[in-house]
Amino acid sequence: MSVVREVIDEVDGPRTPWVLFTLVISVWAGAHGLSMLSMKGPLRGYDPDSIFEVLTQYMDTEFGGIMRSLSGMAH
Repeated sequence: MSVVREVIDEVDGPRTPWVLFTLVISVWAGAHGLSMLSMKGPLRGYDPDSIFEVLTQYMDTEFGGIMRSLSGMAH
């Protein structure tokens, strides 16, 4: 949650509870999905470094999207 707050602050986005909640859920859902794929799905045979790289790319994409979508929003 604190990282999402930092992203919101970085673009001077709205600090409303609803915006924070929806963004945290979005980030969590993607990370959880990738975790499940790596534990029980088709990514389970990959080495941990590869899984970490995929998760890192996901987080970069997610936070970049958050920053673009919130950039310039009125408070």
